[in-house]
Amino acid sequence: MAKCNECIHYDVCEDYDKGFWGEKESCKNFKHKSRFVELPCDIGTKVYWINNGEVYTTNFGICDVMYFGNSIFLTREKAENALKEMGK
Repeated sequence: MAKCNECIHYDVCEDYDKGFWGEKESCKNFKHKSRFVELPCDIGTKVYWINNGEVYTTNFGICDVMYFGNSIFLTREKAENALKEMGK
């Protein structure tokens, strides 16, 4: 069973501060930490995308998470360096 310290609200939980240390089934606000992803930047942030040997600018979207660091970068410099490493 999941415990309070596995919840994203653990550090600010009002129930925990009141002496509640029960199982997740007893807490209406329980959200397991493993169900959340910390994004590398805000949605809509300008990012640099490598496509067909060129660097383009676009806005970061949730679907871009799996490409981040491979073909999507926060700076043009990082994108261009990755492009050089790819040999293109």
